[in-house]
Amino acid sequence: MRKHPAPAPIYYPWRDLARQWPHVMLEHTDELPPGHLADTNGVDEIRMRRRLLQVERRCSLTHELIHLEHGHTGTCSPATEAAVDEEAARRLIPWGQLLAAVRWARSEEELAVSSG
Repeated sequence: MRKHPAPAPIYYPWRDLARQWPHVMLEHTDELPPGHLADTNGVDEIRMRRRLLQVERRCSLTHELIHLEHGHTGTCSPATEAAVDEEAARRLIPWGQLLAAVRWARSEEELAVSSG
């Protein structure tokens, strides 16, 4: 009989914020640059746009926590932002879950819905 591996643990950015970054204040605001869902000063503050969907909050918080982990302050280069996006995606979508979805999805749109 074939054994299936245990499912990968789900990453909870809210839990990570509370446990690893208790000194960081999370502010919900609409005073962010156009096109930005969230930002951080890299030290003790994360600002997140009000009225985001749950998936947007989860992705944005994960992205900003990675900036904190790496000590990024100020504006980052496009290459740094891309690297942070890639790391956030790895945390939010476990490899096994992505691979399983790729096996049955018939299009990128269907894959995005199944992985979100």
